[in-house]
Amino acid sequence: MKILLQKLTLPYWIPGRAICIFFGKTPISDDDKIKPASAVNVIGKVKDWEKFKDVEEEEIIEIVKV
Repeated sequence: MKILLQKLTLPYWIPGRAICIFFGKTPISDDDKIKPASAVNVIGKVKDWEKFKDVEEEEIIEIVKV
């Protein structure tokens, strides 16, 4: 069974050893639901979506606990 995530969930992607930010459906989604391709552990949620509007692909960002 695959886990479904909410928009702007902040999971740690176990196989890729990285943090992901899901904005919407993924390539393996059956509909508009967010379905990661492999195992993740949810570690938080993006609080302020507006800050991500200008982030470019592969740009380094800082994530802090609030």
